[in-house]
Amino acid sequence: MQKEQKEIEKKKRIAEYPSSDQVIIRKQWRERKKKSKKEPKPEVVPLEGHGQILTQKRNYNRRVIYRLKNENTKLEEE
Repeated sequence: MQKEQKEIEKKKRIAEYPSSDQVIIRKQWRERKKKSKKEPKPEVVPLEGHGQILTQKRNYNRRVIYRLKNENTKLEEE
């Protein structure tokens, strides 16, 4: 009797709190997927005076700033 009850309790516990990390990983992956949909990456813009196109992830914010600067300078020139 007691063994059967313990086994049933174990099953209930496992059902309530999955011990595997896969469920957690899936949740994180879903959240990342949602974030990527919310914030699309800006287009890669070649910079004038630089022969370089910024494509690395760490330059993400810098790339936006450069793009805005280029747009502003174009407006001033016109």
